[in-house]
Amino acid sequence: MPLTAVEQKPLAELTPDDITALIGEPETDELEFKQSLSEKGEKSDSGRAKLHRAVCSFLNAYGGTFVLGVSEVDGVADEVKPIPDCAQIADALERGMRAVMSPPAPNVFVRAIPIEGTAGVIVFRVLRSERRPHGVMKEGSIRAFIRRGTQTLDMDMREIQDLTIRAYSESEQIEKRLEQLRRPFLQAIAKHDRYPTQTKFPLLYGVHACSVPMTPIAIPSLAAEQLHPALPLFSIQDERSQAASGRRSEFEMGSWKSTFRGRRAEFTSEHFNVSGTITDDGSVTYSLEVFKVGDDSSSNYINDGDAVGGVAAALSWHRHVRELAKSPNLPSAFVYTIATGSSVRLLSGDRVIGRLSPGLFQSPTLRNDSDTSESEILRQMWFDLYSLLGQVSSFDPYRIELIG
Repeated sequence: MPLTAVEQKPLAELTPDDITALIGEPETDELEFKQSLSEKGEKSDSGRAKLHRAVCSFLNAYGGTFVLGVSEVDGVADEVKPIPDCAQIADALERGMRAVMSPPAPNVFVRAIPIEGTAGVIVFRVLRSERRPHGVMKEGSIRAFIRRGTQTLDMDMREIQDLTIRAYSESEQIEKRLEQLRRPFLQAIAKHDRYPTQTKFPLLYGVHACSVPMTPIAIPSLAAEQLHPALPLFSIQDERSQAASGRRSEFEMGSWKSTFRGRRAEFTSEHFNVSGTITDDGSVTYSLEVFKVGDDSSSNYINDGDAVGGVAAALSWHRHVRELAKSPNLPSAFVYTIATGSSVRLLSGDRVIGRLSPGLFQSPTLRNDSDTSESEILRQMWFDLYSLLGQVSSFDPYRIELIG
């Protein structure tokens, strides 16, 4: 069954028309409607309890969307029933929900959509949690819930144990897959570091980024898809002057070509290797190795735009994976690595910021599940570059966003 706009579009882009378009849509295992917190014969705390149970069940299953302010008849959306002061109610519900969820669930997003003045609908976007199972706390006890079809059901102890083991196993598999994607880059770095005479030019620096979907997917038609351009554009804005510049890595790549179980774009020269890979399990890899050119120390530099550009590329390609998988909320585990083989100057535009000593820096595993998290990852990459120089203050006023 096709996803509705309310399930597909970023929360910030939802409109009243998207809510109206829900009329006639059935509830599913990932979509639920509720008219209000206190429907006929119910107390408001009963309505809140139903909301908490539904969110918990989505966290423990495959994620989902809960729409408050739309009535249903026999499981089919019937009418939009705007909730007074929806923005204020949404804030209160979000705070209350986070207070009762155990363990805490950061991957629940809430937005109020005004329909008539301040009255409107509240949408809860819930992503499948890697920290599951979750439970709802009430009066000293915790109950866990699971989504099956259109029902929210209690989990018994055996189900909780099974879900705990399965979630741990999935987390291990994700880390193993990330390590598998990183290994060729780390081996190449070690080779250049140990045997520079055999590789003609010693390594100057390298950047690697990779992501793995946290929910298993398959894109069997990947080889026939029209993929995004190899290197994306991203924006760096100085919030003090409000000046923004569109940036792109200087290292161009070739067009996407079919490879075993995926697509690959690459370009190799005497002085650098750059490549990108997308596989049919939704994994994404970007790799850049730059070699020292002769003995001219003036060429020993890394432009901050090139370093951040590699991470921007991997993020952009994962965004495309979400589109191909028709899973706009697909979360991924994301890791990037910075390697320097000799003393390298860091440039920002034409300005020398400082020198990076030889070494290998690897980020912790980060979660990428939205445009917001993309910007946060880009900003963290920028922060890490400047932290390696001991110049964190130079980073503070910048905002970085992926454009395309």
